[in-house]
Amino acid sequence: MKLVGLVLALAAFGCQEKNPNYCDDGLHLDNNCNEPIPDGGHPLCDMTHACSGGLVCDETQGMCVQCTSEQAGACMQDTPVCGSDDSCRGCLQHDECPSDACLSDGSCAATDEVAYVAATGTDGGDCSSPTAPCKTLSYALGTSRQVIKLTGAIADSPVMIQRTVQIVAEPGAMLTETTNGPLVTVSGDVTVEIDDLELHGASGAGNAGLTLSGSGPQVKLLRVQVDNSQGAGVVVGAGMLTMARCMVGPMNAGGIDISNASFDIENTFVVMNNAGPAGSSGVYLNQTTGTQVLQFDTIADNSAAGAAVSGVKCSGFSDAASFPNNIVWDNVYGTGGAQVGGDPNCAFPYSDIGPTPPASGWPNDISSDPSFGENYHLTVGSPAIDHAGPATLPIDYDGQTRPYGAGRDMGADEYMP
Repeated sequence: MKLVGLVLALAAFGCQEKNPNYCDDGLHLDNNCNEPIPDGGHPLCDMTHACSGGLVCDETQGMCVQCTSEQAGACMQDTPVCGSDDSCRGCLQHDECPSDACLSDGSCAATDEVAYVAATGTDGGDCSSPTAPCKTLSYALGTSRQVIKLTGAIADSPVMIQRTVQIVAEPGAMLTETTNGPLVTVSGDVTVEIDDLELHGASGAGNAGLTLSGSGPQVKLLRVQVDNSQGAGVVVGAGMLTMARCMVGPMNAGGIDISNASFDIENTFVVMNNAGPAGSSGVYLNQTTGTQVLQFDTIADNSAAGAAVSGVKCSGFSDAASFPNNIVWDNVYGTGGAQVGGDPNCAFPYSDIGPTPPASGWPNDISSDPSFGENYHLTVGSPAIDHAGPATLPIDYDGQTRPYGAGRDMGADEYMP
């Protein structure tokens, strides 16, 4: 019995020796280092060697991949689309989703979560089908669906949003007014996101394209255009406004007006707006609180009256605030006035401000014609190119990568030839 035990022990010890060709990397068939690794480093597979780790077998290439055109269902959640490289990615456009509703995080909205609105629709039912949509945003807001998809020119105002919702739009979709008054008001303790929609027109003095009021709404605008209102473009009196890759203007009474609220505005154009609150025509920041971000924006060709600050006006800041990497250029005022200022606690480093330089010299500012081209984009030779300060913002207004050259560019546009 002792001899048998010794033999078994020696056998067990011998089994611990590794094959010198063993590779536990998931790339070689049978974990054999002598097997070739295909281009791209994908694990090999065939009829007898299945893929693991959620991968599927591309039998034409004999490789394990995230997905194939025949096995697109392997892509889920926030990467629901199978790309041409057999890798899962987020959706980029609505028609890549079964619900025809692609969300900003790259996921597809579930069909039973979407209320569809189109100019050709009829208000009634639950707006649950893209082939039988509702006609107005106001009606769709009355449903319990968490996503609203807009197509075409939707005539509907005033629109009151008092619940959490995400609004997405087809390219070219527009919300226009039907009655004299504000176009969209978000009120209450709600979270609202609006993507790719044009908010066009609000009649009557003081009526804005978008208003935030009440107990503190959290509103995000992504690739939204606000234009042609008799009042300001966006008026914020409470909560938090986030804007990315937006366009504000032209407007009759100022571009953006924020009081007693937080804000994060990046990669946004505020252009061609007339005199607004307190005479400011571009951006007015009054006693703002909490988050205060205004960077990589282009604020130009706004027109104020008298001796007002015509580009970015600050008022009532109790602490220092820094708004870097902007272009504030050729905003017109009557007599005197300035492009930026109004409160010594506001600073604009790494910015192109002029044509009259600001009285306060902030670090690394310039005051040179930014050489705008079409739609206030930079042209070759612009002094704003490569002159922004340290930042981590990865893209510009058009979604192009920052930086393109030696450094990031000032303003909302990163120049690319």
